[in-house]
Amino acid sequence: MSQSITHVLDLINQRTSIRKFKPMLLSGDDKKQITKASFSAPTTQFRQAGSVIEVSDPKIKQQLAEICGQSYVANNGLLLVFIADEYRNIAIAKEQNQEHFMYKKTYFSY
Repeated sequence: MSQSITHVLDLINQRTSIRKFKPMLLSGDDKKQITKASFSAPTTQFRQAGSVIEVSDPKIKQQLAEICGQSYVANNGLLLVFIADEYRNIAIAKEQNQEHFMYKKTYFSY
C-alpha cells in the first residue's frame, strides 16, 4: 500500500467525535475559514448545493437540540447548520440566465 494511502487511512482511523464543547466564541476569521473549508468538500457534479446557517440564538439552539435529540446542539460557542439548498442554485441559475443547467424536478418514493 502506498505511503499516501496509508497516511489517509491513519487519519481516518484516528478520528474522534467530541460531543462536549466549550462555550467560547470563535473569531470571524475562524468562522470564515471553517465555512470556506466546508465548500472545498467534493460534491456531485460540482453542484455545491449546500448552504451554511450560523445559529447563535440560544433559544433556537435549544429547539434544534430537542428536535434532533442531541443535547450538544444547544451547548456550544458556535452552531453551524449545513443544509442541502437546491433553491439557492436555482435562483443563481435564473439570475445568470443559465436555466438550462437546472435539473428537472425529481420525486423519490420509498
